[in-house]
Amino acid sequence: MFTSSVIMKGRAEKRKEILQTLNGISEQVRRKKGCMSAHSYQDINDENTFCLVEVWRTKQDMDEYLHSKLYAVLLGVKTILVEAPEVTILVKDSSYSCGDKETGQVH
Repeated sequence: MFTSSVIMKGRAEKRKEILQTLNGISEQVRRKKGCMSAHSYQDINDENTFCLVEVWRTKQDMDEYLHSKLYAVLLGVKTILVEAPEVTILVKDSSYSCGDKETGQVH
């Protein structure tokens, strides 16, 4: 499983435009092959900071999205941001566990 997050800090006067873009992209991403979930969030301490989090079944599914026109639209939002977006990709290896299922203890 692969999780991609994009954190964006927008200009205050472009907040509505950013919200509309993120909502539209989230809806479209959810329909992409291999997308397990896609949600956009607003920072509770800064109404101009947003995060888009997507979970992908496989690396190939995520890579196809990252090279799509839809992802290019997301990156196009950077023209109305106050700083470059922060992109993070996390990989969950299903064969690794840091906890014991029987006892609940963390290693």
